Amino acid sequence: MHKFFGLVNTWGLTDLLTEQTPIPAYPKEAFGLRTAIPRLFALPNGGPAENIAQMLYSPRLRELVRRLRGEFDAVMMDVPPLLPVADARVMSGMADGVVLVLRSGVTEKESASEALDQLRTDGIVVLGTVLNDWKPTKSEIKARYYYSNFRSYDRA
Repeated sequence: MHKFFGLVNTWGLTDLLTEQTPIPAYPKEAFGLRTAIPRLFALPNGGPAENIAQMLYSPRLRELVRRLRGEFDAVMMDVPPLLPVADARVMSGMADGVVLVLRSGVTEKESASEALDQLRTDGIVVLGTVLNDWKPTKSEIKARYYYSNFRSYDRA
């Protein structure tokens, strides 16, 4: 994420979780770097983590998320894929909802279904899905064009 926004990754989530400073003592500026997009801040990973799993299950992370919710209008978390590691499930449990991101031609239907089942089993609200890298065929483009024109005639 820091590369996408052109930010430095010298301070971030792992630092906030490993330091001893109480979460309420940090200034708002410690919770995110200003991006080129107005009113959008990003919190990079920060330094390398010794034991990320231990950090994710710590009460400190829950306290940090509560503070972030108080400081910002909305908090979005970018987490690793759901099935290979538990990190995403732990983080999803702290969210109001989840958007499941699938990669066209890579994510298998069974994997997507299993991920959705895990989220539902955990009681996580699934807000929707995003399909990345979908490249429609010419026939799909023609069908979409035909359908959109058909709908406009239908309203006349």
